[in-house]
Amino acid sequence: MESDVQYRFDRMTPLTWAFGALIALLGVLGVYMMAVHTRNYPLLTVFLYSIPSNCAIAIFPHEPVLVLYGKTVNLWKLTAVATLGTILAAYLDYKFFSPLLNLSYSAKYKSHRYYQNAHNWFYKIPFISLVVAGFSPIPFYPFKFMVYASKYPLWKYLSAVAVGRFPRYLYLSALGYLFQIPNWIIFGSFICMFLMVYYKKIISWIKKGFVLLSRFARGEKIRTGDRMSKNITLPMALGIAARTAKNIIIKRPICIALEVTHNCTANCRHCDKGPKVEDFQKTPEEYARICEELSPAIIQIAGGEPLLREDLPDIVRALHRRNRPPYLVIVTNASLLTKEKYLELREAGVRQFSISLDFPDERHDQFRRIPGLFKRLEGLVPGLLSLGNGDITLNTCITRDNYPYIKDVARLATKWGAKLNFSSYTDLRTHNDSFNLRHPEDTSRLSAIIDDMYRSSNGDYRSVMTSEKVLRRYNNFYEVGRNIPDCKTGEKFLIVNPDGRLTPCAMFIDERYDSHEELMEKFATNNACGGCYISIRANTEKPVWELLADNLRALRLSASDN
Repeated sequence: MESDVQYRFDRMTPLTWAFGALIALLGVLGVYMMAVHTRNYPLLTVFLYSIPSNCAIAIFPHEPVLVLYGKTVNLWKLTAVATLGTILAAYLDYKFFSPLLNLSYSAKYKSHRYYQNAHNWFYKIPFISLVVAGFSPIPFYPFKFMVYASKYPLWKYLSAVAVGRFPRYLYLSALGYLFQIPNWIIFGSFICMFLMVYYKKIISWIKKGFVLLSRFARGEKIRTGDRMSKNITLPMALGIAARTAKNIIIKRPICIALEVTHNCTANCRHCDKGPKVEDFQKTPEEYARICEELSPAIIQIAGGEPLLREDLPDIVRALHRRNRPPYLVIVTNASLLTKEKYLELREAGVRQFSISLDFPDERHDQFRRIPGLFKRLEGLVPGLLSLGNGDITLNTCITRDNYPYIKDVARLATKWGAKLNFSSYTDLRTHNDSFNLRHPEDTSRLSAIIDDMYRSSNGDYRSVMTSEKVLRRYNNFYEVGRNIPDCKTGEKFLIVNPDGRLTPCAMFIDERYDSHEELMEKFATNNACGGCYISIRANTEKPVWELLADNLRALRLSASDN
């Protein structure tokens, strides 16, 4: 038996993603050629169509197509071209899915006995198994999975694909040539094969359509977001995705922090807010105008403590757009939050409440310097979550004081039914070095904690929204001497101050600009700072594919709360 233990990767490289993009591009081109140029370029069409019909995520059958073209095209040429297209699909699949299935954080399945048993059986006669599966009607997907997961030699895999698929394609082509099967029968078989695979999904679509039609007939409101979490509808989710994509292209911020006050009810040890200051606050309408110009996908309404603003519900109402971005988040220590205030803010348009939690017990009171705060959260958070909206996220800033206890915080979040997001401490705001993690003594310990959290299968840490990649980047920030260059502040995120002027980030609070263009010109284009890696930076600077994957995971977590 061949071993695959040595194959582990920490990340997907740009080249790997390029192979994935090429699969998608050629797949779309193959479907286009089949739909538009069915007769014009038969061999080219078959070659390209062989990719979407034979790749690892194929959704179209290849059998009817070969029977169709076998009626009119030279059998040997047709078979050779289809085989070459399939070999290309297998090559691209291998280059993309092998690294994907062997990432250090995605290969947990290899310790499962089902995988190990399948691995043992496959490696008794791997080449012959692939040839037989390639020729026969046996589903080929399980064999592909074993090839990519175990890194079976590429040349052997491609050889097996060629040896198995060539006679299969010749047989199918010969059926069309010998029997001249009518096109309507071939087309009908295509539809039947498609339905055999996707009938459950199609039936669910039909049922949903009938539900919507019946509601319409009864004069009821048609709600397109019924299957989504209560704190995000389908139109909102699509709007956030579209706004994010647009802003990435035109280099506008994905997320902004609207700090409606710099005053706070706490005096946290890791923060520079607390003492009362004059912050020249703007009106709700003025904030709405500023945010409309910036047009972010997400607005974090923060402070200080935003609940100190008596007009906070009015600010939310001014920013809220029904079923459209921006997605509104309140960032609070919850010292002033009540059920009544929660309901008022939710009615106004808030869709997520991010509540700070630094420790899983009364040490949180000492860190925030608010006596009794943890006990208050113990009753408040589960009580608000019992309303069924799934809109409470706990936010933990990782410091040298609390990192040994983040697993306990995660277990507590799971117990309460909340989600959990992590950020990392920086001393740029407080100039207090004592909360920075030390390398290697602290970073090695945190790395082991991360291993435990993301390898666990008992569900204790299912509340964690922060991806393993981001959490490891927080740790890497300290490993490399607290400097990660190429900060995208201004382009991906920024702060709107209480006075309405723009600041690149919380580390440069005295840098004030009157417009996004001025901020970009005078600060962002010359910014050489890499001295923080807080949550808003980490989550907006992700690669596009990672941003998409993590947001889909966040949506699933939100939906599971209901």
